[in-house]
Amino acid sequence: MQAKWLLFYLVFASSRLFGQDAPKAIKYEFFSPVTGCLGFSLEQSKTNFISMDYELGFIGVKLGDYFADEAFYGGYASIGPRLYMDKDETPFNNLRGSYLKPALLVNAFYYKNQDTYIAQNGLPLTDQLDGMDVTINLLLVVGAQEIIYDIASVELWLGLGYGGGWRTVNSKYRPGLEAENPSFKYSYNRIGQSPLIFDIGLNLGLVY
Repeated sequence: MQAKWLLFYLVFASSRLFGQDAPKAIKYEFFSPVTGCLGFSLEQSKTNFISMDYELGFIGVKLGDYFADEAFYGGYASIGPRLYMDKDETPFNNLRGSYLKPALLVNAFYYKNQDTYIAQNGLPLTDQLDGMDVTINLLLVVGAQEIIYDIASVELWLGLGYGGGWRTVNSKYRPGLEAENPSFKYSYNRIGQSPLIFDIGLNLGLVY
């Protein structure tokens, strides 16, 4: 029994030591529920000025009736290297400071809503619409992060880029209806009907 506890302690101590050598941070995107999402990310230090960011989010949080879609659910994922402006003297960066990050963002969700239109008999008719919205995007993110007492992280960031994809629509009464493509995509926004996109956020996290 004592040998098992000793082995457990050695594994735990080794993992703590490794975590100190290569710091990581698990983060929560603070305002994501307001936009209909729950966003989480992992930052892992790789060199004295480079980290890797892995982001995963759930689409489907509805805090109110201010969304255009009556129902929506899906997800998004992003990956990219974070390039800090200042190089640390240690083998791994300390996750602090300003940075640039090129990122690949994939966003997909199912939606359902209603549309009232004037039928051929001149009377209003409510149609039931649903479909899929899928986009693939490239972003350049600019941000700054501060580490508090080597435990917590606070980060503000802004991303600009471009992308595209497809949106399908199924209509109950109008087969062949062309799908409208709104600019709001839950995890990001498109600028008008152009391929340009932007996103902004505040991340809070734990460092280990």
